[in-house]
Order: sequence, then C-alpha cells, then structure tokens
Amino acid sequence: MESTMQILNFTQHNATPEQVAAGVVDPVDHGAIRNLLTFDELPSDDEIRWRAQAAAVIAKLAKSQGFDAVMIGGAPFFMAPLERALKDAWDIKVLYAFSDFVHPQTNAAISEHALNELKEGEQIEDR
Repeated sequence: MESTMQILNFTQHNATPEQVAAGVVDPVDHGAIRNLLTFDELPSDDEIRWRAQAAAVIAKLAKSQGFDAVMIGGAPFFMAPLERALKDAWDIKVLYAFSDFVHPQTNAAISEHALNELKEGEQIEDR
C-alpha cells in the first residue's frame, strides 16, 4: 500500500524500497545529513546540541516542501536531542527507522508488521 505521507529520511542510509513505498524520501543533500549524524568520537554536549539544531534547520526548510514527518536513526545518544530539536523547531512528527529482523537460528524473516500484528496498511505510530 502506497503512503500519501511525505517522510524526510534523516538517517545515514538511503531509504529502502519498502521505506520509499511508505513515503520516505532521501534528502537532496544526503551528505550534509550524514555529516551531522556521523560521530567519529564521543561528542561534547555542546556539539550534540549544535548538530541537532543544524539538522532542525535543514528539516525546517523541508517543511516548506510539503514533508509531513521525518525519519531518524543513528547513534542512540543523539536520537533524543535530535527528536527534541526537530519537534521544537518544526513541530514535526518524528518516526524512528527500523529494519525487519531475521531469526538467529532459522534465518527466517521476522517482519515488524508480523511481530506487532499490524493489519495491512496500519502503521505502528497510529497505535
């Protein structure tokens, strides 16, 4: 089922085909987003705040282009400050990226939809 929601990809990775079908769009300058989300060493509190605010500025520009939400993912220590900055600056719906899982013993796919018993087209955020 195709989504009408436009979701800006704020992760280090390109959107998967499944994410694209759900309305996820990679930013034009994905490199800038990757730079803000990539940490080579543990950053200071000031650097975390600066990067989160810089990302919020980019996201705020995207709002004028019709995006309804932003999908985030990356270093766990950065997700809460990033989510806060995005909501404060843009009052935007923040979604977390996820991947389907593989059973460690059988290697069988375990989908997020099956795990959460979601109906066709139902989103976990709607619960």
